[in-house]
Amino acid sequence: MSFYYAEKEMNRMKEAFFSKEAIEYLQSIYPHVNKSMFNGLLNMYGLKSNNKITDKSWCSHIVETRYSLVIPEEVSEVLAIANEITFPETVNVLYHVPSNNIDVVDALRYAYEHMVEQDNQPLLVIELESETAVPKVIYKGKEIKLKRNVFFDWETDGAYPTEGGLTYAIEHFERHASLTTINRIERKVKGHAYD
Repeated sequence: MSFYYAEKEMNRMKEAFFSKEAIEYLQSIYPHVNKSMFNGLLNMYGLKSNNKITDKSWCSHIVETRYSLVIPEEVSEVLAIANEITFPETVNVLYHVPSNNIDVVDALRYAYEHMVEQDNQPLLVIELESETAVPKVIYKGKEIKLKRNVFFDWETDGAYPTEGGLTYAIEHFERHASLTTINRIERKVKGHAYD
């Protein structure tokens, strides 16, 4: 690899982010590390490509390219992840977003702060003191008042990817001066999203 080509690849890596598919793969192994942190590691350390090459007497060509995220051991120990993570050949690893002003240190600091927040704060808490009580609902750290309807449905994954999933919906009133509106927070995940 020429010096010019290597420098060009490093500049491209500073504009790169993991694809959604790659993030899903990474978080299936390390659910405690968020997307921002993985993208910060990518921008700081880049990817290593491993090419499997067939060599015949008359030509050579690449049969398979796999990418690995390689980070220093002291960083991997702090984050509790492996210092080399190799992606399967079937995962489309990167997409590129042009950006002229990426400050990696700030991005990593921001990601770490939000990772800690995410670890300490559950997405949704529903507390029920008795069968006749009004449930207490906390969504993203904020208590939902004036509830009208609270719905939560979760199923385990079955034999097919469309079988398992999650749906939650919270309807609540909001008062603005003399006006009252009904707001609805709703989310369908995995198999439920296909309904």
